Amino acid sequence: MTRIAEVEVVEFSFKSRNLGRSAENARAVYNVGYKPNSELELTKFAIVIRSDDGAEGEYVMHWGGTRATMAQTLSLAPNLLGRNPDHREEIWNDMKRELRQHDGMGIGPIDIALWDLAGKRFGASVSQLLGGFRTRLKTYASTYHGDRNGGLDSKEGLLRLRRGLLRTGLPRLQAPWLA
Repeated sequence: MTRIAEVEVVEFSFKSRNLGRSAENARAVYNVGYKPNSELELTKFAIVIRSDDGAEGEYVMHWGGTRATMAQTLSLAPNLLGRNPDHREEIWNDMKRELRQHDGMGIGPIDIALWDLAGKRFGASVSQLLGGFRTRLKTYASTYHGDRNGGLDSKEGLLRLRRGLLRTGLPRLQAPWLA
């Protein structure tokens, strides 16, 4: 029976152009959005779960993952060692109980890495493992606070974005702040 042999969590930083903190609360890590001609250093993390058969499941928390999420992931990681990586539902339920007094955001990166591990071990995509049958999915672009800091706060700005999206083949735009 295959077992989880190692869990590695790696923190990394990178700079993102035209992204900054909102003027309302410049120190708030959660208040990030479009800010022209700026640069923001972001800190995220990646997780790798290795099984004793040599397979690796990975996930990079490239957006949205805070240090609080990473702390939860780090606190859960030791409990994975020696467990069967195919028992994803049992592991998820145990993690949910462990973090019952917290928001549980640290569970997601582990769960995704376990699904990636299963896909690699069985030579199948996660979609196939879940019984997927679609060959095409509808996609959309998200503006992520695009209405702030002069990004998409005008009809002209929105039209520029729309034309750019159509050129790249993305016909739909999610902009909840337009509603």
